Amino acid sequence: MDLLRLDVLSIFDLAVDSDKEAEQLAGLLSAENPKESRMRGLLNDSYDWIFYEDQYEGFALYDISHLKRSEETVGMIVRFNRTTHIGTYTVWRKYIGQVDPLERKKRSWDDAQADVAALEELCPEVRVERQYPFIALELRHENLKEACQNSREYLGRIFTGDHENERSEVLRSYIDRDLSQRSYELLLIRWTEALAVYSHIDNQEFYEKCFLRAMQVFEHCILGRATLRSIEEKARALAQRLANQFFVLTPAIWAEEHRVETWFLEAEQIFAASPKVQSVEADRLVSRADIEFGIAKAVLAAKAQVENVRSQAQWAKAQTLAAIGVATYVIDKLIGWETLRNAVLRLGRG
Repeated sequence: MDLLRLDVLSIFDLAVDSDKEAEQLAGLLSAENPKESRMRGLLNDSYDWIFYEDQYEGFALYDISHLKRSEETVGMIVRFNRTTHIGTYTVWRKYIGQVDPLERKKRSWDDAQADVAALEELCPEVRVERQYPFIALELRHENLKEACQNSREYLGRIFTGDHENERSEVLRSYIDRDLSQRSYELLLIRWTEALAVYSHIDNQEFYEKCFLRAMQVFEHCILGRATLRSIEEKARALAQRLANQFFVLTPAIWAEEHRVETWFLEAEQIFAASPKVQSVEADRLVSRADIEFGIAKAVLAAKAQVENVRSQAQWAKAQTLAAIGVATYVIDKLIGWETLRNAVLRLGRG
């Protein structure tokens, strides 16, 4: 396989725990964010190839490329939503010439750690979690289909990282799951990683926009999974609180239950049911990526926990109304409202 260029984009899901931490993180990132940013410009341009502007309403891009700690690092950018406390951190590294893509894929976690440390030092409250490697290859060949057919097994190894010792026929079969229909692009996605392969493109800025477009389809799935997992965890914790506490439903818990349910409905629309895509091609690409990534499973897991919370809240509400009814009856029939009023006044004076 005659390789012209290799780009490794390590995408990390990130989060903070509280509204206060989210505001602090957004403030620190804003202070470091330059007005002019090549990486942000490329991402915004290629984003418009897929989504409408309001697809990620509430998310902002922050370029911290000036904090990079490696010559191979092209840029580092954070996409973060201060309302949901969810985001991604992408470290883009570029290699020209004869390099081993499989070796660079295997080393991508270690290679990105210095740049991850730069974000953690800037924002100590942030949790940078799982890495999702995205590999882009530009081949010297003009006929991409022929080049990929001749390197089926090796491309399968690059895609998977060759960590699972899969049989040759399994590795060769991966390129049959190409998500792209473009003549110059092959795109493979699963929930742990992605691979994009391109025939030679003279205009290197156009090439970068091409693989950044593909990367943002992958990032869409990562954000969807991270958001739905956060909803699932918050709903599970809330259900546990409802199960363990006295049956009275407080306004605070009622509001939290409504917030979690609303958040789930919005996330389901954005990441699964109806992403705001720009074209028929984008709709097909994002829909197939969601399937390969397993977004439907994340939706079902979050939905089950949200429905559990709803059920617990309805039970607590019924018990609360029953308790209020009993208390009202006792006061009305046995104590008397006038007696209660005088007792309250005496307590107030005492």
